[in-house]
Amino acid sequence: MSQEFHYEGPMHRPWEDEPSFQEVLADQLKKAPWLLISLAGHILVGAFFVLLSRLEPDEPPPPPPPPISAATQTEDQVEETPPEEQPQEEQVTEEVTEVTEVQTDNEMETAEEQGEEGESESYEGGDFNFEGAGMGGGRGGKRGGRFGGGKKASGGGGAGTENSVEDGLRWLKNHQDEDGKWDSDEFDRHCEGAPCTGAGSSSHNVGLTGLALLAFLGDGHHPNRKTPYQRVVRNGVNWLVENMGEGEDDGLIGGRSGHAFMYDHAIAALALCEAYLLSQQENLRGPAQRAVNFVLRARNPYKAWRYEAPPNGENDSSVTGWMVFVLKTAQDAGLDIDKAAYEGATSLFDELTDSATGRCGYINRGEPPARPTGKAEKWPAANSESLTAVALLCRIFMGETQKTNPLLDAHAELMLSKLPAWKGDDVTTVDMYYWYYGAFAMFQMGGKYWQKWNDAMKPALVATQRKDGHFKGSWDPVDPWGEDGGRIYSTAICVLCLEVYYRYGQVMDKGAAPGGPQKPK
Repeated sequence: MSQEFHYEGPMHRPWEDEPSFQEVLADQLKKAPWLLISLAGHILVGAFFVLLSRLEPDEPPPPPPPPISAATQTEDQVEETPPEEQPQEEQVTEEVTEVTEVQTDNEMETAEEQGEEGESESYEGGDFNFEGAGMGGGRGGKRGGRFGGGKKASGGGGAGTENSVEDGLRWLKNHQDEDGKWDSDEFDRHCEGAPCTGAGSSSHNVGLTGLALLAFLGDGHHPNRKTPYQRVVRNGVNWLVENMGEGEDDGLIGGRSGHAFMYDHAIAALALCEAYLLSQQENLRGPAQRAVNFVLRARNPYKAWRYEAPPNGENDSSVTGWMVFVLKTAQDAGLDIDKAAYEGATSLFDELTDSATGRCGYINRGEPPARPTGKAEKWPAANSESLTAVALLCRIFMGETQKTNPLLDAHAELMLSKLPAWKGDDVTTVDMYYWYYGAFAMFQMGGKYWQKWNDAMKPALVATQRKDGHFKGSWDPVDPWGEDGGRIYSTAICVLCLEVYYRYGQVMDKGAAPGGPQKPK
């Protein structure tokens, strides 16, 4: 008989260990909270990255542009701003990068209109690189430092004069040659449509380039500041440096072109010194000092200047006035000067001043201003006190005051009898050279002197500025010196007159003039 055998040893039986459906479900439910938390976390992370990818910054920062060098200078960009805002005042501290120009009402340029900026020679063999330093580009903000206290201290200028200045600068910019100079007799080749009239003498291109640069510098445009006219100033300054003499005439700008080359050098040297003062561009220091050195060599021992270099002993108050301001600007810029030159200039002004009338003469005591040959009948010298204004302004900047020298009041009283006037076609009283020195001198005097002068000068200039066609922004050269200087001269010097409200701060220790700037602190 067979016997049934049952083995009940330790052998594993996997089919007996397999969990049932109920057991699996119970186990998963125990882990459910952690799975839900993990799932929720992944959903939140995914949503965050989706949202981040859709966000775009309002103004993504642009990549830094390459620096301007002598080999590569790129086109200025135009950035649109509301019309009432002023050009961006950004100081360049290391390398000058691509210039960003800010549009204003009167500076609506496009990149196509401006054209490509070409290669430029260096000043001292280095790269054409204006390195910024100091306050707002050299010595101050647009109208800071040695210059006036800003538009809020504008001394009664107002919107009318500001618009006239902008229109004048735009006209000058549009008539600058590609190499940087202003051409006295061929500027009309830049005109569109009917060409502008008013050619001057080609022998004065150096002086006129300096005068035009002073107009831009006076409004705060210098080689180291990003403004709509930065490149205009750079090119003009570069042209002056390129035309500087060497050897016996080292430092003379433009050579001995014409009888009055000392005027041209003085004005150009003043522009170079002011460009260096404002920009503190180290490559400009050498050329500016050389230009000043020529001025010092041309001075008569113990006296002043006239037309000759080396000096021949002759002196006149007109050339001397320009030279005094070259030295004062050079001194402010930290250049080397001979302070004895101020004593010589003061001595000359004293010799030429008639204390009874307050008039400073040209080369003789108390004589009326000089006039070009054949111009005295149309522009009588009796209608002007240009050299009295020269003497007054120079005395103030050389440290004299109304307290220390009563001649200052005598000068100013005489000038009050011959205020600026431009009555339509009657130009017999127009003397822009007189108005230039007179504006700055009377501004310094303040009080009734400045108030009456300003009240006469503003309408005389603002109302007569051309507003038609390609003439717009310029002034007709209808004064005694208009035939020599032409429309470049008349426009640049009238712009300078209207910059009086902020170009220089008051230097005398006195209170503010009615409607004028505040006392320096």
